Amino acid sequence: MIALGLDVGGTSVKAAALDRTGDRAHDPAHDPAHDRAGGWVEHRSRTYTRPDRTTLLDALHEAAHRALAGRACAALGLCVPGRRAEASVERAVNVPGLEGLPFRELARRALDVPDPPPPRVTADAVAAASDYWQAERRPGRLLALVLGTGVGACVLDEGRVLESGAGGPGHFGQIDVGPCGPGRPPVGPDGGRGTLEAYVGAPALARALGPEPADWAARLDPGHPALIALARAIRIALPLYRPHEVALLGGVGLALRAARAALEEAVRDALTSMAPPGWRLGFGRTVFHAARGAAALAAAGQTDHDRDA
Repeated sequence: MIALGLDVGGTSVKAAALDRTGDRAHDPAHDPAHDRAGGWVEHRSRTYTRPDRTTLLDALHEAAHRALAGRACAALGLCVPGRRAEASVERAVNVPGLEGLPFRELARRALDVPDPPPPRVTADAVAAASDYWQAERRPGRLLALVLGTGVGACVLDEGRVLESGAGGPGHFGQIDVGPCGPGRPPVGPDGGRGTLEAYVGAPALARALGPEPADWAARLDPGHPALIALARAIRIALPLYRPHEVALLGGVGLALRAARAALEEAVRDALTSMAPPGWRLGFGRTVFHAARGAAALAAAGQTDHDRDA
């Protein structure tokens, strides 16, 4: 009885398997491709760039089957990017192969079964924030910024998603933080000149700092536009959402851990008194937070504020 989480990202699909009884799935074959940290069975597909439908479905199938390791999937959680309609994604700039693909068909093709469990669909920011909160269990309000190919955000109050008429934090990656350096501010993949995503999305950082994420933090001096942009975004969020913790998740978030001191100094410099006193800056533990969160939410019969697809 396995719950599976699938996180469709801008460069790969990540999968995490969880035993519904509460025990973590294990890998009897000891496949070195699996990341078994914490007892999870996890797998990351081969990388892609703006995949078509065939490439995307191949990646989904690969990630799902390597994580399940021969077990049957009883509950399926699915994280998808872009603008969603009732039963599919309408627009996904970085993953065009996802557009118009019904979630139920996606589940069938990923699991390679005729009658898969109905996928429970959620945003990657909600799933990642949920898993991070479950791991840390710190009291108060959490603002999770999920930094990857794009930028997402989620606010949790003691583990519960903050509801508002605007749908929570909204599209946080599209807030205007520019200009953060000389010349005209850059334009993000989904439009928007000077947006947070245009400065700190993985494609922008790769262009500015080189292709290896391990090198990024060392090259982010205090005056770098990407660090200025991220600091500005956090400075906007602190008085707006008043979180006790701001956590940077996702692959870019993990890569920026080494730049923590410079980033925190830039955020705290003459910060408004309306920011919550004692707030802290945290970082994710794994790139599988969203996949793990999707599996756990599916096992518990929960979604962010969606429904079975």
